[in-house]
Amino acid sequence: MALIQQDYEYYQSFDSKSPIYRKADVTFIINGVIYFYEEVGIRMKGNTSRRNFYNPYEGVFDIIHYKLSFSQTFDNEDRYLNPKVWDKEERKIRKNRLFAGMEKLDLKWNKSLDETYTREYWAYSMYQDFGVLAPNITPVNVKLNYRNNDENLGVFYALEAVDELFLEKRLAEKHLGGDLYKVGWSAGMGGE
Repeated sequence: MALIQQDYEYYQSFDSKSPIYRKADVTFIINGVIYFYEEVGIRMKGNTSRRNFYNPYEGVFDIIHYKLSFSQTFDNEDRYLNPKVWDKEERKIRKNRLFAGMEKLDLKWNKSLDETYTREYWAYSMYQDFGVLAPNITPVNVKLNYRNNDENLGVFYALEAVDELFLEKRLAEKHLGGDLYKVGWSAGMGGE
Protein backbone atom coordinates (compact mmCIF):
# COMPACT_ATOMS: atom_id res chain seq x y z
CA MET A 1 0.00 0.00 0.00
CA ALA A 2 2.85 2.34 0.81
CA LEU A 3 4.33 1.90 -2.68
CA ILE A 4 0.97 2.55 -4.37
CA GLN A 5 0.61 5.73 -2.30
CA GLN A 6 4.18 6.73 -3.20
CA ASP A 7 3.46 6.13 -6.90
CA TYR A 8 0.32 8.26 -6.64
CA GLU A 9 2.19 11.15 -5.02
CA TYR A 10 5.00 11.05 -7.58
CA TYR A 11 2.76 10.98 -10.66
CA GLN A 12 0.25 13.43 -9.15
CA SER A 13 3.07 15.96 -8.82
CA PHE A 14 3.03 16.37 -12.60
CA ASP A 15 -0.74 15.81 -13.04
CA SER A 16 -0.48 12.27 -14.31
CA LYS A 17 -1.54 8.76 -13.24
CA SER A 18 0.79 5.99 -12.18
CA PRO A 19 0.96 3.08 -14.61
CA ILE A 20 3.03 1.05 -12.15
CA TYR A 21 1.67 -2.18 -10.76
CA ARG A 22 2.88 -3.39 -7.38
CA LYS A 23 3.05 -7.04 -6.29
CA ALA A 24 0.24 -8.56 -4.27
CA ASP A 25 -0.90 -12.08 -3.54
CA VAL A 26 -4.62 -12.38 -4.20
CA THR A 27 -7.13 -14.91 -2.92
CA PHE A 28 -10.61 -15.25 -4.38
CA ILE A 29 -13.24 -17.31 -2.59
CA ILE A 30 -16.10 -18.10 -4.95
CA ASN A 31 -18.87 -20.39 -3.75
CA GLY A 32 -16.49 -21.86 -1.18
CA VAL A 33 -13.74 -22.60 -3.74
CA ILE A 34 -10.41 -20.86 -3.10
CA TYR A 35 -8.34 -19.46 -5.98
CA PHE A 36 -4.90 -18.18 -5.02
CA TYR A 37 -2.68 -16.09 -7.31
CA GLU A 38 0.86 -15.08 -6.40
CA GLU A 39 2.38 -11.84 -7.62
CA VAL A 40 -0.68 -10.17 -9.09
CA GLY A 41 -0.16 -6.58 -10.19
CA ILE A 42 -2.19 -4.02 -8.24
CA ARG A 43 -2.40 -0.28 -8.78
CA MET A 44 -4.69 2.64 -8.13
CA LYS A 45 -7.45 2.98 -10.72
CA GLY A 46 -9.65 5.87 -11.70
CA ASN A 47 -9.66 9.34 -13.12
CA THR A 48 -11.36 11.64 -10.64
CA SER A 49 -11.33 9.14 -7.76
CA ARG A 50 -7.56 9.06 -7.19
CA ARG A 51 -6.44 10.51 -3.88
CA ASN A 52 -4.19 10.03 -0.89
CA PHE A 53 -5.34 6.90 0.90
CA TYR A 54 -2.43 5.60 2.97
CA ASN A 55 0.19 6.80 5.41
CA PRO A 56 2.56 4.83 7.65
CA TYR A 57 0.85 5.96 10.85
CA GLU A 58 -2.81 5.27 10.04
CA GLY A 59 -2.38 2.67 7.31
CA VAL A 60 -5.25 2.75 4.81
CA PHE A 61 -7.40 5.74 5.79
CA ASP A 62 -9.48 6.19 2.63
CA ILE A 63 -10.97 3.94 -0.04
CA ILE A 64 -9.81 3.93 -3.66
CA HIS A 65 -10.49 1.92 -6.81
CA TYR A 66 -7.94 -0.76 -7.74
CA LYS A 67 -6.91 -2.48 -10.96
CA LEU A 68 -5.51 -6.01 -10.81
CA SER A 69 -3.32 -7.47 -13.56
CA PHE A 70 -2.83 -11.23 -13.58
CA SER A 71 -0.24 -11.12 -16.38
CA GLN A 72 2.06 -8.49 -14.85
CA THR A 73 5.74 -9.49 -15.09
CA PHE A 74 7.37 -6.79 -12.89
CA ASP A 75 10.47 -6.85 -15.12
CA ASN A 76 10.52 -3.31 -16.50
CA GLU A 77 13.85 -1.82 -15.44
CA ASP A 78 12.48 1.73 -15.75
CA ARG A 79 9.67 1.05 -13.27
CA TYR A 80 11.06 -1.37 -10.70
CA LEU A 81 14.07 -0.97 -8.44
CA ASN A 82 14.64 -4.74 -8.49
CA PRO A 83 13.01 -5.98 -11.69
CA LYS A 84 12.05 -9.63 -11.77
CA VAL A 85 14.21 -11.88 -13.94
CA TRP A 86 12.41 -14.56 -15.94
CA ASP A 87 13.46 -17.32 -18.22
CA LYS A 88 11.72 -17.09 -21.59
CA GLU A 89 9.16 -19.85 -20.97
CA GLU A 90 8.19 -18.66 -17.46
CA ARG A 91 7.67 -15.12 -18.74
CA LYS A 92 5.48 -16.39 -21.57
CA ILE A 93 3.37 -18.36 -19.09
CA ARG A 94 2.97 -15.29 -16.86
CA LYS A 95 2.08 -13.01 -19.79
CA ASN A 96 -0.74 -15.44 -20.65
CA ARG A 97 -2.02 -15.92 -17.08
CA LEU A 98 -5.73 -15.20 -16.70
CA PHE A 99 -8.34 -15.30 -13.98
CA ALA A 100 -11.84 -16.31 -15.12
CA GLY A 101 -10.83 -15.53 -18.70
CA MET A 102 -9.59 -12.05 -17.78
CA GLU A 103 -6.13 -10.53 -17.84
CA LYS A 104 -7.26 -7.60 -15.68
CA LEU A 105 -9.98 -6.96 -13.13
CA ASP A 106 -11.22 -3.64 -11.79
CA LEU A 107 -12.29 -3.25 -8.16
CA LYS A 108 -14.49 -0.20 -7.67
CA TRP A 109 -15.87 1.03 -4.37
CA ASN A 110 -19.28 2.67 -4.02
CA LYS A 111 -18.06 6.18 -4.89
CA SER A 112 -21.55 7.43 -5.74
CA LEU A 113 -22.69 6.45 -2.23
CA ASP A 114 -25.59 4.45 -3.63
CA GLU A 115 -27.20 3.13 -0.45
CA THR A 116 -28.67 0.17 -2.32
CA TYR A 117 -25.33 -0.80 -3.90
CA THR A 118 -27.32 -1.83 -6.99
CA ARG A 119 -27.52 1.07 -9.45
CA GLU A 120 -24.26 0.37 -11.24
CA TYR A 121 -24.93 -3.37 -11.26
CA TRP A 122 -28.38 -2.94 -12.80
CA ALA A 123 -27.15 -0.34 -15.29
CA TYR A 124 -24.53 -2.74 -16.68
CA SER A 125 -27.10 -5.55 -16.74
CA MET A 126 -29.53 -3.32 -18.63
CA TYR A 127 -26.86 -2.38 -21.18
CA GLN A 128 -26.13 -6.06 -21.76
CA ASP A 129 -29.86 -6.85 -22.11
CA PHE A 130 -30.14 -4.18 -24.82
CA GLY A 131 -27.11 -5.51 -26.70
CA VAL A 132 -24.68 -2.78 -25.65
CA LEU A 133 -21.15 -4.03 -25.00
CA ALA A 134 -20.79 -3.80 -21.24
CA PRO A 135 -18.49 -5.57 -18.78
CA ASN A 136 -19.67 -8.22 -16.39
CA ILE A 137 -19.98 -6.94 -12.83
CA THR A 138 -20.51 -8.53 -9.45
CA PRO A 139 -20.42 -7.27 -5.87
CA VAL A 140 -17.49 -8.56 -3.81
CA ASN A 141 -16.20 -8.17 -0.28
CA VAL A 142 -12.65 -6.79 -0.37
CA LYS A 143 -10.23 -7.56 2.43
CA LEU A 144 -6.65 -6.31 2.58
CA ASN A 145 -3.84 -7.87 4.54
CA TYR A 146 -0.91 -5.53 4.93
CA ARG A 147 1.55 -5.00 7.76
CA ASN A 148 0.22 -8.30 9.21
CA ASN A 149 -3.17 -6.66 9.61
CA ASP A 150 -6.44 -7.83 8.05
CA GLU A 151 -8.73 -4.99 7.09
CA ASN A 152 -12.20 -5.43 5.62
CA LEU A 153 -12.81 -2.61 3.13
CA GLY A 154 -16.40 -3.72 2.56
CA VAL A 155 -18.39 -4.10 -0.63
CA PHE A 156 -16.77 -3.25 -3.95
CA TYR A 157 -17.76 -4.12 -7.49
CA ALA A 158 -15.52 -6.44 -9.47
CA LEU A 159 -15.72 -5.40 -13.12
CA GLU A 160 -14.35 -7.09 -16.17
CA ALA A 161 -11.78 -4.75 -17.75
CA VAL A 162 -12.67 -3.36 -21.18
CA ASP A 163 -9.63 -4.45 -23.18
CA GLU A 164 -8.69 -6.68 -26.12
CA LEU A 165 -9.87 -9.85 -24.36
CA PHE A 166 -13.22 -8.18 -23.62
CA LEU A 167 -13.66 -7.38 -27.32
CA GLU A 168 -12.45 -10.79 -28.52
CA LYS A 169 -15.12 -12.49 -26.39
CA ARG A 170 -17.90 -10.32 -27.81
CA LEU A 171 -17.07 -9.43 -31.41
CA ALA A 172 -16.61 -11.43 -34.58
CA GLU A 173 -13.03 -11.57 -35.81
CA LYS A 174 -13.84 -9.32 -38.77
CA HIS A 175 -14.66 -6.50 -36.32
CA LEU A 176 -11.40 -6.78 -34.38
CA GLY A 177 -8.15 -4.97 -35.13
CA GLY A 178 -9.21 -1.35 -34.81
CA ASP A 179 -8.35 1.14 -32.11
CA LEU A 180 -9.88 1.10 -28.64
CA TYR A 181 -10.15 4.56 -27.10
CA LYS A 182 -10.75 5.60 -23.52
CA VAL A 183 -11.80 9.06 -22.42
CA GLY A 184 -9.47 10.45 -19.79
CA TRP A 185 -10.81 12.75 -17.11
CA SER A 186 -8.93 15.07 -14.85
CA ALA A 187 -10.38 16.59 -11.71
CA GLY A 188 -12.88 19.25 -12.73
CA MET A 189 -11.62 19.46 -16.31
CA GLY A 190 -13.82 17.00 -18.21
CA GLY A 191 -12.56 14.77 -21.00
CA GLU A 192 -9.00 15.10 -22.18
